[in-house]
Amino acid sequence: MRKTFCRWPCFQRELVTNAGAVIPVVVRGEPQRDGEGKLVGIRAMYVDITERKRAEEQFRLVVESAPNGMLMIDSRGKILLVNRQIEQQFFHERIDLLGQSVEILVPERFRNGHSQHRENFFADPQARAMGKGRELFGLRKDGSEFPIEIGLNPIQIAGDTRVLASVVDISERNRTDNALRHSEATTNMLIDSAPDAMLAVDEDGHIVRINKQTEQLFGYERDELIGKQIEGLLTDRMRSALR
Repeated sequence: MRKTFCRWPCFQRELVTNAGAVIPVVVRGEPQRDGEGKLVGIRAMYVDITERKRAEEQFRLVVESAPNGMLMIDSRGKILLVNRQIEQQFFHERIDLLGQSVEILVPERFRNGHSQHRENFFADPQARAMGKGRELFGLRKDGSEFPIEIGLNPIQIAGDTRVLASVVDISERNRTDNALRHSEATTNMLIDSAPDAMLAVDEDGHIVRINKQTEQLFGYERDELIGKQIEGLLTDRMRSALR
């Protein structure tokens, strides 16, 4: 039976109506005492939590269907909820993660400082946008690491602050970025080594790239040309012909 925090003893139960409908309720017990303070009984109050249960189920379905990994932790770092994407990203079964410390998903080289970061966050919980902050890595069940971005959103549940974290695996993005940087470096090298003057302009006619031969041909330094209008390198007659 799952217990719910309240001042007096309380717990959740399901009641069955005369029509056979099942209603989830929270039962709250309040001690009754006589004039001398002696316990003479307990008054029970039944609170229908059908709407709350419905909202919780809707929340769970939204989290489960999210395209990003989603997990919820409490202030002690205990994992309270994970979705299918987290299982796929970290190679863990859900049952292996629930109730565990979130540090199970953090590479060992970062664990010493992770609890302090968590305490600092809960001391002043503020939403943190995806990708903002330090370079982060996740730890898979097989011991491998992978780069991630995390967005944090503090939420209030039953009077407690918890954090719903959105986790994105950026391994493929990093590979693409590295490939683009390599391609850009290769292109620049080829342009610079070309025997002829070469330059590139954008749709507004601004110079965005030149090679060494262009610098030598026109007598300008690279920084003097980048961002300038291409017309600045043309004769008056050529400018008139282009208008």
